[in-house]
Amino acid sequence: MNWMFLQDLGMLNQLSATDSSALNPFGALAGAAIGLIVVFLLLFVAIWVYMALAHMAIARRAGQNDNIAGLSWVLGFGPLLIAYILSGMHWWPWLLMLIAYLLLYIGIFLVFVSPVLGILFVILGVIAVLVFLVYSIIWMCKMFKAVGRSGWFALIPIILVIVGYLLIILGLFSLIGALSVIGLLLLLAAGILYLVFIGIAAWGSGGQKSAPVSAAKPARKK
Repeated sequence: MNWMFLQDLGMLNQLSATDSSALNPFGALAGAAIGLIVVFLLLFVAIWVYMALAHMAIARRAGQNDNIAGLSWVLGFGPLLIAYILSGMHWWPWLLMLIAYLLLYIGIFLVFVSPVLGILFVILGVIAVLVFLVYSIIWMCKMFKAVGRSGWFALIPIILVIVGYLLIILGLFSLIGALSVIGLLLLLAAGILYLVFIGIAAWGSGGQKSAPVSAAKPARKK
């Protein structure tokens, strides 16, 4: 009799556990969300380390010292700093980027006070950001050329990104899901291609080692 009572009690406990897990889906959703966050964090760290190592190798291949090459580890701006240094161009686009962020922040604040003036500041900030992006693309093209690679290594992924975003926007407005999916695939392909091109520029054979950008230019003959 006691054995049958214990057996029934065990079955009731199993049913209650099953019912509680079925009636509480938030625990499963929270676990899945935490798992996705961990996966994305690991992927972010892996890409950051890969980009830093690749741009460090590119800087050394272009004749820069370890202090310059070490700038590739600056989070967020390291690869762009290497591209800027190897391009040998002027520094003023960095100042333009700071002005762009300032205009955007002021514009967002002014929207609640004076909508017209706020929108004007936002438009000026967006224009400044676009100009900085154009110079960033030029820097990347010159970076690839500094190690004997084609500037198309930078242009092809950027073209794919532009086309991908256009397809996504067109798909959203036209309610054609296939266009948005194709756009997302183009964005993914652009990211993978750029990682491959960076690896080729850093460690691939066939490139050439350039002289440092800061090297003195030969004197002109009179």
